[in-house]
Amino acid sequence: MTMMCCLPERYDQTEENGKRSLQGLALATCCHHLCQWKHYTNKSFLSGLGITEEDFHAMTWFSSWAVDGDHSYPDAPVEVEDTPSEVRGPEKLDQEAVGIERVIRSIPAGERATLGSMCKDIIDTGRLLWLGQKGLVADLVSYVPSSISPENRLLIAKCTS
Repeated sequence: MTMMCCLPERYDQTEENGKRSLQGLALATCCHHLCQWKHYTNKSFLSGLGITEEDFHAMTWFSSWAVDGDHSYPDAPVEVEDTPSEVRGPEKLDQEAVGIERVIRSIPAGERATLGSMCKDIIDTGRLLWLGQKGLVADLVSYVPSSISPENRLLIAKCTS
């Protein structure tokens, strides 16, 4: 949504002499887990990849694995509640949810981190392509090594005219 607010189609950003006031932008692409389908700028890109709204929500959830603080141990388990269903109360567990928990538990931390990074890459690639479609020259850069911070990416763009 931030990117949409920067473009002249959405808001009048012209100066008196007719030039755009926006010359470029730089956005840190963090907090992918907070992305919402209704605000995502390039749904057509995702749809072209066969990614649905439901898939997108899963991707935003998986994206947090890229920055999970427990990646120092390659096979660290995912913390999922182990309390038997009888102890949890009268509500019945959905069998599909139980199956998903088992699958998640079986994925080593390093592979979860890789999956999370891939999800972030797809989300950011859609943003990058959207800016290009709007006539900006855009790039996605890392501004610090991932060993310092896994949230190290910056989407930069400049207007061409």
